Amino acid sequence: MFIQEFVDATNPQCSGQSDLRRLFVYDPARSTPLMQFTQMVMRAPGPLSPGERELIAAMTSQGNHCLF
Repeated sequence: MFIQEFVDATNPQCSGQSDLRRLFVYDPARSTPLMQFTQMVMRAPGPLSPGERELIAAMTSQGNHCLF
């Protein structure tokens, strides 16, 4: 098995099959705190604008070969 195939098999989010999305659909009530936390981190006042935070997240995902 090639290394990328192994990574894709062990990290489904990297092949576009996000486990988090499945969790959100399966049990939305339990995923609400995670969504609230994410919004707080990405949108709360701070030294970086929300756009800069989004750009960092997108660049990190690209570096990890994951869909964003």
